[in-house]
Amino acid sequence: MYNHHFGFSEAPFSIAPDPRYLYLSEQHREALAHLVYGIGDHGGFVVLTGEVGTGKTTVCRCLLQQVPAHIDIAVIVNPKLNAHELLQTICDELGVAQAEEKPSAKQLLDALNMFLLATHARGRNAILIVDEAQNLAPDVLEQLRLLTNLETNERKLLQLILLGQPELNTLLAQPSLRQLSQRITARYHLRPLARDEVVSYIEHRVAVAGGRGQLFSKAAIAKIFRFSKGIPRLINLLCDRALLGVYSENGGEVDTAMIRRAAREVLPQQRSQRGLPDFSWIQFAVGSAIAAALLIGIYFAWQQRAVFLTPATDAVANDKEWRESLQSTEGDKAIALGELTNVWRGASGEKEKITECPQSTPDISCLQLEQIKIDDVTRYNVPLVLVLHTDATTPRYVVLKRIQADRADIYFAARDWHVALKDLSPLWRGEVLILAPAPVAQLPLQPGATDSLVAWFDTQLYRHFHRNERRWQREVYDRSEQLADGASKSAWLVSHYLALREQPSTTVYDATLLSNVKQFQQEQGLASNGIIDLATLLALSRTSMPDVPALNRVADGRGS
Repeated sequence: MYNHHFGFSEAPFSIAPDPRYLYLSEQHREALAHLVYGIGDHGGFVVLTGEVGTGKTTVCRCLLQQVPAHIDIAVIVNPKLNAHELLQTICDELGVAQAEEKPSAKQLLDALNMFLLATHARGRNAILIVDEAQNLAPDVLEQLRLLTNLETNERKLLQLILLGQPELNTLLAQPSLRQLSQRITARYHLRPLARDEVVSYIEHRVAVAGGRGQLFSKAAIAKIFRFSKGIPRLINLLCDRALLGVYSENGGEVDTAMIRRAAREVLPQQRSQRGLPDFSWIQFAVGSAIAAALLIGIYFAWQQRAVFLTPATDAVANDKEWRESLQSTEGDKAIALGELTNVWRGASGEKEKITECPQSTPDISCLQLEQIKIDDVTRYNVPLVLVLHTDATTPRYVVLKRIQADRADIYFAARDWHVALKDLSPLWRGEVLILAPAPVAQLPLQPGATDSLVAWFDTQLYRHFHRNERRWQREVYDRSEQLADGASKSAWLVSHYLALREQPSTTVYDATLLSNVKQFQQEQGLASNGIIDLATLLALSRTSMPDVPALNRVADGRGS
């Protein structure tokens, strides 16, 4: 309706998942890379999650438009199926011939297996993509896992990509699905756009539709971010309704008043506020007062905390207080593990926390180890929970965050302490709770082993020994920016990501991986024996994942 008024060739803010309008933010490029990885010859599952409206389906449509000719794709968009219906749908999508009119589950599985073997013989790959996968029943997910058992001696015959809302991660973390979870070789969570990305997102869609000029004021975009919280679908709804409002008034630019009006019309949580005045200035004043109070509180809290970080006399006094607290306060395991989860995730601590051990979430797993020595703690070089035993009947769970010379930063009884290591040693019997990035399998792994963790190691070591990969990806994306539209950019990116992954990871611990493991172990000062143990896993995690914390940052090369 308003296209001619603003010079658009088509509506720029449709909520249809049109790949031409895909805004390739940093995280959308990463999401696309994970899906490209999933259509490679890797086996297992690739999982892409995100809140409703963050662009999962659009990224997938972008991928589908650029799939190489040698790949057969089956897409399931309505996953509320039972296991038999799932097999039937997969066969229908792939065009698998069926002898019976109403085949049994076994007949469907046999026909699918024969089809995939024939596909493999012709040099083709088969991919199954399941959208809205959070709606899959556990028994259907188990059937999907069993489909990954269709394989030759060299590789899996069917690769699987699951797209879903965050509830999918919760579903996959269930103990009954741990076998499936261990076969997930790549995960990515698509978050809402940041404020500066919202600006670029709106400009991108306007440009693709042929629009020119500044259609949204800076203040209006700030309001769009506030109401949408960075979710692309909500941004589209707000922008579309606001442009319609400006058109109806024969205006030229969207202002904050129009965005507030659009929000009341299209966002359910805003409708109840219709007719109320804008209290944003009151909110700002109250917020400023609260912020000032918080800053004052933080200042005095820091002044108090400085006591615990100061050596000499003050530290001695702290040691005495610490010992008294250890005797009198029960150290709760769940609280300690929750704090350790926060240490690992940093600013992302709002995700599901570890509260028991052993336990896994989509990104980290907890392991309980016994008869550990202090040298092992140093080799692992990550924060962990020490299980201490005092005169009390229950053990104390203490988060060891950092070691500096003969003292340690720990968390206990809802506060941080700076204590002497000699006070910890007599109370510790070698038991620790330690986090490791997923996937985690039975360690150690030796040459000849077959496990999803082997594929993870192979991929991470490839990246480690090709440090210019991300720089190369950046150059690829910069060149793609010169192209005309989103479809051309995505085609360029997919083809070059595929070129980058020409050497797929292996799920078998072979001679090539053994050589790389030994080289990496030697680099890290570990025993160069080729055995993938926990110390090797954690060292590779710190190298490939910058957010993985180090217990001794100086030893880890990250500075003090």
